[in-house]
Amino acid sequence: MSLFKLLFGLAVGSYLLLGQVPNFVINSGYRVPPPLKVAPGQVITLFVRPSSIRLTSGINADPMSLPVSLGGFSATLRQSYSQPVAVPIFSVNPISNCYSISTTPVCNPLVAITVQIPFELLPNAERVRLPENFATITIAENSAEGDPLRINPVSENIHILNSCDVTLQTVSPPCSALVNHSDGSLVTPKNPAVANEIVTINAYGLGRTDSSNAVPEVKIGLLFGSNPDSADPTSDSLSAVLAEGGAGVYGVTFKVPALPVGIAACSEAVNSNLAVTIARGTSSGTVAICVRSAN
Repeated sequence: MSLFKLLFGLAVGSYLLLGQVPNFVINSGYRVPPPLKVAPGQVITLFVRPSSIRLTSGINADPMSLPVSLGGFSATLRQSYSQPVAVPIFSVNPISNCYSISTTPVCNPLVAITVQIPFELLPNAERVRLPENFATITIAENSAEGDPLRINPVSENIHILNSCDVTLQTVSPPCSALVNHSDGSLVTPKNPAVANEIVTINAYGLGRTDSSNAVPEVKIGLLFGSNPDSADPTSDSLSAVLAEGGAGVYGVTFKVPALPVGIAACSEAVNSNLAVTIARGTSSGTVAICVRSAN
């Protein structure tokens, strides 16, 4: 081999190695991380490391008309038994991911991309012999696609909204579940629910809706204090309704029961005295709220 060919080969090899994206840890533990579990219509945030786009501020889309491309980013859902589907995007936000080694700061730019999983996602049914639906989401940067993210399609994957969820774009500690009074204000220890009041729990991931944008047969369980004897797992089924103007958000409305005898009222020492569990299929979510007597 001539010296020219040897030097050329080394130069090309060095270029390819330098051009590769370095590996980075995506999870840890003692088992291979499972695919991300998502339901049709669910809202999630994906964190990506951009290759060329450098955002200086976040970009928020109109929730009434979500685009499929925002700030140079787009996303595509691919699955076994259908054509690729463009994924609606809520927002793209730069994330400061810095740490210090000795006195030298090290920063890895990240972008938080909040998306809504298309309702075209085909969930895998449990304990059936149908072929599995393999699904992925791929983020593209200026039309150049990155590596696909494997997802696990499920019928429902309930998550009760929290004021610190990054999907809400404005994180507002202290973190509290988003449960609303009928006037829209939040149920908090300082503004508790009242017995016999109608309140609404806000949640993601309840799955497909019917023609009226409702999800039927949502079960609710109630537990006052820490006494299992006060649990009421046989409450009637409710309906979850997609919130108007809040894409992907379901409102589960229920009537707050009266406080049983012996249950402590809300105070600085008692931040919650009622645990409410909503469930559909094999998925559930629980929120703790404060209830006071109607008198």
